[in-house]
Amino acid sequence: MFWEDCQAFKHITDETAKVDHLRSIIDRFIDSSSPLELNLANKSIHAKHILDTIHRYEQYAEPIPPDCLFEIEMLVRIDLIDLFARFENTTEYSRIRKSLQTNNLQKQKTLATISMEDVLAITPANTLPV
Repeated sequence: MFWEDCQAFKHITDETAKVDHLRSIIDRFIDSSSPLELNLANKSIHAKHILDTIHRYEQYAEPIPPDCLFEIEMLVRIDLIDLFARFENTTEYSRIRKSLQTNNLQKQKTLATISMEDVLAITPANTLPV
């Protein structure tokens, strides 16, 4: 969810909308009372950085840089990579992977069968190789 909000922020061009979006991100992901709170070290420093950016815009009309969430985004990326690396070692991951491979194999067989049936349906019998 944070990742999606972060990517959406990058496409906002209106400065007021950026401020609203940044405040929403703080409320949803950085505030310690949020149910979606990110697991970040030094949350208060990250929140202060965002609030300072908002303050500079409101007081001095300083544009909000599109990369003002970059540091938090990188920390979340590192967490996601770590979580996935741990998940790969679980039996649940092995079960899901095996299931996906089985489903993929079944789809390939179905596609091959359909393709052959299609070829046979449109190819006159006397032109088929012997």
